[in-house]
Order: sequence, then structure tokens, then C-alpha cells
Amino acid sequence: MTNSIKKADIIRLLSGETCKVLNLPGSFLSNGSYEVIEVDTLSDGKFVEIKNKKRWVKQAEIAYSLTSTDHSDPTMNYFETFYDDDGEIHIIPKDLKSVELFEDKNGFKTIKLHYEGHLHNVINILIGENEIKNLKDNKNG
Repeated sequence: MTNSIKKADIIRLLSGETCKVLNLPGSFLSNGSYEVIEVDTLSDGKFVEIKNKKRWVKQAEIAYSLTSTDHSDPTMNYFETFYDDDGEIHIIPKDLKSVELFEDKNGFKTIKLHYEGHLHNVINILIGENEIKNLKDNKNG
């Protein structure tokens, strides 16, 4: 995976940060690392560099590449988001076909939202090993 990373790719680090690759391993003073700059994601799917957030990361620190994902279909085509007076955020899927709860053999849970007629057919919400409460268990609280 990391061998396919090119200059200017957007990557996600294991620590959670999103970065743009500035220089590849083998460049001057790289010591086998990628030079990256942290980026913020705008609502339209574009990335903006954060000033003074350059650093070097080893291949082992890279979780995956975001560049291989097509961002030409922004998330607002899939969700409507609003904030209420109680401080809660509501994310409402648009044109949703079905929802599936998937758990792998290691207990890692994923909520899969299935769509039709969109660039991306599935949106995965990774929730890890966190408990999902049944709706009837949650009616009074």
C-alpha cells in the first residue's frame, strides 16, 4: 500500500491526522520517511494545508491513502446535517436503500449504509468494539 503513495497524495495516519505528502522516502534528508503537512477537510471534500504542521512520518505510521478515494461526490450528497438546541448533531442519510450492521470475526463492528444511484454505493461507519444498544433499550434515555 505505501509503495503506491505519490507526492501530493492525501493520507490518513494511524494517529488520526490527515496529511498531504510533500516528499517521498529517498529524497534529501528523508531517512526513509515521508515529509507531510497536515490538512483540514472542507465540506466540499477539498483539503487545505495547515501552516506550520510539516513533519516526517515512517511508512508504519500510515493507515491508508485517501487519494485512492474519489472525492468528487461530496458527503452532503449522502447526508443532511443539522444541530439542535440540546447540543446534538443529527446526520440524516439521503436516498438510503438499506442499513446493515456487520461484525467481523474479531468483534469489530461496522454500520454499512447502502445507496443506489450515487458514485459510491456503500458508506461504512466504523464503530470498533463499541456496544450498539437496541432501540427499545434506549426509549427512556
